[in-house]
Amino acid sequence: PRTSGTDDPRVAALAAAIRKQAIMRIQARTPHPRVVHPIGLQFMEGVWSVVDAANPAEPIPLSRCGDINISARTFA
Repeated sequence: PRTSGTDDPRVAALAAAIRKQAIMRIQARTPHPRVVHPIGLQFMEGVWSVVDAANPAEPIPLSRCGDINISARTFA
C-alpha cells in the first residue's frame, strides 16, 4: 500500500537498520527477494526510497516493496 511522508511505519525500522549497517532482504514485486546493503533513505515527490550500496544511483521506492526483513547480520 502506498503511504506518504512520515506515516510509513517502515521508515523508522529502515533508519535503524541503516545506522546498524544491517543487511536487508526486500520482497519487491518480483519473483525473487533482493538482498540490500542499505546506506540511506531518500524522500522525493512524496515517496520514500532506500539506497542500496550495490547500486546507489537507483534507490528502491518503498511503494514497490512488499515484505522487508532486516537481518541481524551486518555489512562493512
